[in-house]
Amino acid sequence: MQNEIARLSREWETLGRVDPRFAVLVDNDKRGGGWDDASFFRTGQNVVDATLDFVRSVGASPVRNDRALDFGCGVGRLSRALAEHFHRVDGVDIAGSMVAEAEAGNPAKDRIAFHVNAESDLRLFESDTFDLVFSFITLQHIPPRLALSYIREFVRVAAPGGTVVFQAPYRVNHPGWKYYVDVALPGLAAAYRGLRYGAATHTELNTLDAADVTQALTEAGAVIMRVEAGRPNDCPGWLSALYVARVPA
Repeated sequence: MQNEIARLSREWETLGRVDPRFAVLVDNDKRGGGWDDASFFRTGQNVVDATLDFVRSVGASPVRNDRALDFGCGVGRLSRALAEHFHRVDGVDIAGSMVAEAEAGNPAKDRIAFHVNAESDLRLFESDTFDLVFSFITLQHIPPRLALSYIREFVRVAAPGGTVVFQAPYRVNHPGWKYYVDVALPGLAAAYRGLRYGAATHTELNTLDAADVTQALTEAGAVIMRVEAGRPNDCPGWLSALYVARVPA
């Protein structure tokens, strides 16, 4: 796993230096620094508010709102929004360049902390720490075996009575010809640009089998409250599921 971690760290380190907001939230109209603060961070607020509303609707709200973890925090898009619901937020990311950007714009340094973690686990956090563990459009960029390892860690670091909620794609939903137009050919072109110009210009996308995810959660000790399949992903043509689990109090 350490070779995979090292590769991901290199790729995201470069993405964080070249165009961090675009790397976090791909919109071709925003490439090259086109995201302004208000629009970019508003998207994070929308995601967090809608997701927490859904968590409440399925009876899975954490019993406390003291501390939340944003896994794959990037430049802090979701961490800032989570800080409106929790007293303290810890954002963790594999790329130092992303964390530096997040910390430079941190609006609440006394309540939001950002950390670099280039390990296959979350050993920098003690067990039973977080009332909410949250991850969105992150696990898709991680090889499945490593992603499942992190999911087990989500449960370990969640406090008794805490909630684990994350999104992960489970299927490519392209007709055959459209898959090559939308995914394969652009991916090859991006890989060529990376080789030609020496910069990472794309990220890998993976699916996670729902049976593997639910097994990882339950074996780690969580109770699955809802798996909401059929959700559109941030990448056209991919279907995602939202997983909501509780850690017994």
